[in-house]
Amino acid sequence: IAGIYSLLALGFDFLAHYVGLVSLGGALFMGVGGYLAAIVNTRWGLSPLFTIPIATLGGAIICTSLLLPALRLRGVYFAIVTLMYPLVLARIIEALNILGGTDGIIGVDSFPNRWLEQYFIIGMVIISLFGLRRLVSEDIGLVFRGIKDNDQAVKADGLSITFYKSLAVFIASGLGCMSGAYLVHAYMWAGISQFALDFSILPIAATVIGGGGTLVGAVLG
Repeated sequence: IAGIYSLLALGFDFLAHYVGLVSLGGALFMGVGGYLAAIVNTRWGLSPLFTIPIATLGGAIICTSLLLPALRLRGVYFAIVTLMYPLVLARIIEALNILGGTDGIIGVDSFPNRWLEQYFIIGMVIISLFGLRRLVSEDIGLVFRGIKDNDQAVKADGLSITFYKSLAVFIASGLGCMSGAYLVHAYMWAGISQFALDFSILPIAATVIGGGGTLVGAVLG
């Protein structure tokens, strides 16, 4: 569970302090990734070895597409939109009784053994942490920080602000979707509780406690 919140906190810290997008979409990422992994596993019979990568990439594409119209917004306005999605999706699933309704999707396969379950998430946190730290130190990291500080200057240089914001959201949502996919295989169940606001609020608290803007602080928090 600590590893799951670490990945969500990494995504929040990356978007907020390097791109200037304050996202409350942790619950959205968790829910989409979790449901996608559960559907692929129960309907196609694929093992977690395949469902987690599929849910990570597929969920990131879905979440980025949902948030694409809101990328022009900044600050509290973008945060409100990202907060709206998990609330709406949870109510839709409950009202229309789709994807198992309030009972959720049961019968999801677990990990082959306890060691893989424990060390997979730890490995993903380490890889994601050092991967993001390397990313923000490259030229593309300068573009991200430029968008945060003065997006019009970046636009004047002929760079697409929408493209780079979409890329940043794709990376952050991928971390969250991977967390959601991992969670459903650990609990062998997917439900609307994965859209709970805890997955949006606690990563922010962790980032604040640990110190935002370093990525390491988010994980320590």
